[in-house]
Amino acid sequence: MADKGIKRLGLPLVIMLVLVAVAVLATDPFGWFKPAADHPDENAPKEIKLCSVTADTLTGFEIDQISDEPFQLLKEGGQWFVVRGDARYKANMERIDKLIEDVPGLMSSGLATNKADKQATFEVDDAQAIRLKVFAGGETPAVDMYVGKATPSFDGAFVRLANQDEVYRAAKNIKSLVGFSFRDFRSKEPWKFEPATLASVTIAPPDGEGEALTFTRAEGFWKTPEGTNGNQNLITELLDKISKLKANDFVDEPDPELTGLEGREPNLVLDGPEGELTLTIGLDENSQYFVQDQDGNVYKISEYNLKPYRELAFAELTFDDTAPVAAEGGDELSNAGENPDEGITGDLPSDADEG
Repeated sequence: MADKGIKRLGLPLVIMLVLVAVAVLATDPFGWFKPAADHPDENAPKEIKLCSVTADTLTGFEIDQISDEPFQLLKEGGQWFVVRGDARYKANMERIDKLIEDVPGLMSSGLATNKADKQATFEVDDAQAIRLKVFAGGETPAVDMYVGKATPSFDGAFVRLANQDEVYRAAKNIKSLVGFSFRDFRSKEPWKFEPATLASVTIAPPDGEGEALTFTRAEGFWKTPEGTNGNQNLITELLDKISKLKANDFVDEPDPELTGLEGREPNLVLDGPEGELTLTIGLDENSQYFVQDQDGNVYKISEYNLKPYRELAFAELTFDDTAPVAAEGGDELSNAGENPDEGITGDLPSDADEG
C-alpha cells in the first residue's frame, strides 16, 4: 500500500519538476542560457567616447547606405550642403542640426559584444550596417563607425568602430538620423535668407518686357544706381515672401526643351553674406513651373507659390522722388520736401477766398 501511495505522489512531482524546468528555460532568470553576445568580457570598458569630434570642429559627414551610393554632408563657409558626385544642394538644416546635436561627443552606454561572429546580430556587419564617417577638417575621417539597428527601447543604437570587433550601445539613436536618403537631406528652400542682410537685389520684369532693375541698400533704404529711392514697401514685401519660397519637388534629370531654362537670364538675383542667390523661372507644366537655383539645380514650384513675383507691380518699384503725386482731395503734393507746402501746384488759397 505504501508503494502505491509513493507512485501516486511521484507522477505529479515529476510533472511539477518538468514544468519548473520549462519555466527556467523560457525565462532564464539566472542568465545561464543567454548567448555569448550578451556576455562580453567583464573587464572591457562599458562607456567610451565613440565620437571625439566636437560640434565646433565638425566639418562634415559621409553616409554610406547599403542600398544607395554614398553622399557627403559638407560645411562650407557657414552653410551646409549635401553632395554626391556633381550634384550639390543646400542641405535640410532640420536633419543637419539633429546630427550636430547627437553625433559629436557621442558616448556608449554599454558593451553588447566583443565577438566578431555576433556583429550580424546587431546589424553592424559590413552587409547590413550604415557606415558613418565624421570629419573635422581634411579628407581623412576623424571617426569611422558602422551603425546598426536601434536598441529595443529605441533610445539608442548599436554601433561598431571601424577595424574593431566590439559592438557598443550608443547613448543616442543615431540610426534614426543616418537612415535618411540623399533626397531626404536635400533642402526644398534653396533661396532661404534673411532679407535684412541683403546688400543688393536685381529684379527682372515678370512679363519679360524691359530691363531688370537693381537696388542697393544704402543707409537702410533701397536705392537705384542713380541714388533715388525705390519703392521700399514693395521691395521689402517681395523679398520677405521670396525668402520663404519652397519648392514642391526636385527635377533630377531636367529636359531643356521641357523646362525652357536653357540660356534664360535669372528673374531674381540676391546678393547677401551667404553669396549670390539666383532664381530663374522657366516653362510651366500643369501649373508647376520649372525653376533653377544658383547651383544649377532644377525644381518644380507651384504657380501659386510664385505669385509674389509673377504678379509683382514692376512699374511701381521706382518713382521720381521729386515728381508730384496726387493727394487725397485733389491737391498734388511732392514726395521730396519736408515742408507740407512744398510741391503744391497752383495758387494757394488766400483768406479772401475762404467762404
